[in-house]
Order: sequence, then structure tokens, then C-alpha cells
Amino acid sequence: LMLYSELLSEEELTPQMRSNVEAIRQQSEKLHFLIDSLVKLSRLENGILTLSPHPQPLQPLLDEIAAQYTRKADEKGLTLTVLPTAAAADFDGKWTAEALGNLVDNAIKYTPKGSHIVIRTCKRDGKAVVSIADDGEGMSDEMKARVFDMFYSGANKIADSRRSLGLGLSLCKSIINAHGG
Repeated sequence: LMLYSELLSEEELTPQMRSNVEAIRQQSEKLHFLIDSLVKLSRLENGILTLSPHPQPLQPLLDEIAAQYTRKADEKGLTLTVLPTAAAADFDGKWTAEALGNLVDNAIKYTPKGSHIVIRTCKRDGKAVVSIADDGEGMSDEMKARVFDMFYSGANKIADSRRSLGLGLSLCKSIINAHGG
């Protein structure tokens, strides 16, 4: 469907047809994300995918995440900052990048224009703790209790019109738990 919608979009179309093709493309992307996320979650939870954590510094990973999401933040009028850290930890770079990237993406999606998102690291009980903070409206207590549940998607007036599938934060939780966090 995604390929078909791309091919159609190259054709001369009426505005209504172009709108329909765009809707097909967006829904195809959602379906692809849904299937991909469910497969990852299933593999992580069933031990099919195993993490390969090893000691490494956090700064290069945090800089990579910031580089990946800075343009998206800029487009929304947000500032994304990574505070420098000398911290190191045992982590699987690929899976940790997946989890942190999802958290940063959510911060961008649910933070109002003109706000600030900060990625910082501190040490707590001998462990490195990475936090992603924004100055958005925050969450209700009900949302805080359920935000990592699979398929939970709280209402948020700031997010763009695309409705969340409620899988990203569940996947983050599985990845962090697999690291012992």
C-alpha cells in the first residue's frame, strides 16, 4: 500500500484524490509501525531477541538521539538540548537508542510550540539514569499510571491529529526492563 500510494502521488490528481492517496499513505505507515512494534514486543517478551549490553559511555548515544530528532523539534519550534555527561553504563546501544528515541519523539509530539526538551543523565544508587524532560502540560495521575500499558493512548490536545497506537512506551518499558532498569 505504501508503494502504491507513492506511485499514485506522482500522478496528476485532483485535490480530493490527492487527499485520499495521502490518507492511504498515512494509514499504511501506521499499520507498518503497528506490526513492527508488535513483533519487537513479542520477541523481547518471549526472549527471542536478547540484548547485548556492554559498558560504554552514554554521551555518544545521547548525541546521536539529539541529532536524529533536532530537525523534528526545530520544525515544531522546540529546543532540544543534551546536557553533557561523563556517565557510562552497561547497555545495548541499538535497543537503548530505540527506547530513548521513542521518548524524545513523544516529548516532541506532546510538547507545545516554543518549549524546551532536555536530555540529562545523573547517577542514582550507582546507576546512570537518563531523563527526558519537557515543559509541556504534563499528565494526569490516571495517564501516569497507565502510560506504559500496551495500547493505552491518553487524550492530549497538543499532539497532532494522528492518534497514537499506544505501543511505543510499552516497547520502551520492555527494553528498559530487559536492561534491569
